[in-house]
Amino acid sequence: MLWLKETFFWVRVKRNPGHYFGRESDTYFSDSEIEKRLKELCLTALNLLSESGLIAYDEDGVTISSTPAGIIMAKFYIKFSTMLLIKKASGFHCVEDLLKILSEAEEFSEVTLRRSEKRVLNEINKMNVYKLPAKERVRTRGDKVFVLVQAHLCDSDNLPENVSLMLEANRIVSLLLRVCNCAFAYMEESAMDRASFSALSSCFFLRRCLLTRTSLNGENVLKQLKGVGTSMRLQLKEAGIESFPEIRAEHPRRLESILHRNPPFGNELQQQLKSLPLLTVKVEILNENLVVRAQCNIESTTRRFSLLLFLGTSGPQSRTFLKRFVASSSNTWHEERIACRAGEGIFPVTVLFAVEDVFGMDVEKVIERKFDGVLLIRATRKEPLAKDSQSLSSLRRRATTIPEYPVKRLKDNRVYSEHFDITVS
Repeated sequence: MLWLKETFFWVRVKRNPGHYFGRESDTYFSDSEIEKRLKELCLTALNLLSESGLIAYDEDGVTISSTPAGIIMAKFYIKFSTMLLIKKASGFHCVEDLLKILSEAEEFSEVTLRRSEKRVLNEINKMNVYKLPAKERVRTRGDKVFVLVQAHLCDSDNLPENVSLMLEANRIVSLLLRVCNCAFAYMEESAMDRASFSALSSCFFLRRCLLTRTSLNGENVLKQLKGVGTSMRLQLKEAGIESFPEIRAEHPRRLESILHRNPPFGNELQQQLKSLPLLTVKVEILNENLVVRAQCNIESTTRRFSLLLFLGTSGPQSRTFLKRFVASSSNTWHEERIACRAGEGIFPVTVLFAVEDVFGMDVEKVIERKFDGVLLIRATRKEPLAKDSQSLSSLRRRATTIPEYPVKRLKDNRVYSEHFDITVS
């Protein structure tokens, strides 16, 4: 209460107590009566936060501290009802369900569904130009958000031109990105305990689509390249070129012929791809051990890339492991060991290696393996080694169970490696 009395909230309550205490409270209230009412409001709010797992009391019930979920909620300025939706969304396993439940967030309370917009939104929904059309007609505010987000991301010329809807869609995508950032941070925090692998990967996929403004079906990933617009992307699509590896493998002169551009446009286009990380994942089974080797190659770059390695299983007891590290212009080595025990039966182990802010560079491997117990994932983290000579010598000294991985070093080719040893017992 001492802190509340030093804020403008205390001034507002004293000037208009009826707004906070009800219409019957329009009469004069003394400071002690206002303080008593505010204590009741604070206790009600604290009980709601405590029941939702956003704050925690100490053993004496005096000191209040934020839980990891509460810290994430405050970091992204998320409303309380939206945070409850996010905690509920951690149990959903597909992008469609996740997008539907996040579209009901209170952050979109100012979005109104006008009667004149229903016809246009239903036409957009029936065009089937994106991955997840609404199964029913657009009737609620959440349906409008669900349709407009995908219409904005698909970047199709066939969509009806409506300036007001386009401007509103841009604002909705920005709000949804903040909500999705909070959802991914919450699932990442609880990945080892509660969040399933499918829910975490779906949230990451949706978040990256919103960040890069690419469609959920991945048809317009080439728009991430500088100088490639909608018309160029359609020309490349007609020529059978729809991904980064296809542009990398094509001759620069043929790219210029397809796009009707002069040299050296094709070389400049491929030079942009050299600054993007090239990811590879190799999975081997050696002496009852599942060894995962993830490697990132960058030929030339001036920026830092955030890379994420997902490892998870499905089945009765799904477990998830997420490793995040940064690839920059200097060589960096990491070492990670994960011990796993899985339940009886055949459970697929999925390995996903992806760039956080670039769509279209992912590598995914699925391994079907029969195990004998209950799956437990325990990770022992080690600090990254700064110098190449120290990292190589240290790895050779400590690699008693992990085979040595040869790394080819070129003058203009920087190699980043991440080694994971998954022991099945």
